[in-house]
Amino acid sequence: MAIENKIFKVNELKISSRIREVDAEWIICLHGLKSNKHLFDPIFTIEELKNYSILALDFVGFGESDKPKDFSYN
Repeated sequence: MAIENKIFKVNELKISSRIREVDAEWIICLHGLKSNKHLFDPIFTIEELKNYSILALDFVGFGESDKPKDFSYN
């Protein structure tokens, strides 16, 4: 069971994520304002969740994802 940090580039926009892929059932972690994917680091170690695939990502402008100057959150 490997835990990876991945970075995807789409149209030159980097989105940072942390992913563990072990099963067809997924837990998707979406953070709020003033936060990032590291908020969810503890769930990757919870024994009861070991059989779930987990994806935590940084939204545009948060954490390790790109922060484009011309990007609007509206």
